[in-house]
Amino acid sequence: MRLLFYLLTFFTFTSCANTEHEVFASVHGIISNNQTGEAIPNATIQLSPGGIIKTNRNDGYFEFNELTPGQYTITVQKTGYYTYRKSFDAITGTNTEVNITLSQH
Repeated sequence: MRLLFYLLTFFTFTSCANTEHEVFASVHGIISNNQTGEAIPNATIQLSPGGIIKTNRNDGYFEFNELTPGQYTITVQKTGYYTYRKSFDAITGTNTEVNITLSQH
């Protein structure tokens, strides 16, 4: 009887572990100058829907994690540059790359 209990417990936990699925998406990229190719640090990045706002790193890198899958618009602003907007699809279990080049005024 104990053996049956242990076997049932084992299979219950292992079957639960195998049914876990990644339900989120993420996006990452680098923001750079369109003429020089140099990274642009500390740009303001807004993701919509959701209104998540971040600044990127000194090497131009940005990342948004644990996004609900769907269509998003990324808006990037930096003093001295034109505002940039781009739409993309965030797909479950993927890390979408969106590299952005900004043009100076």
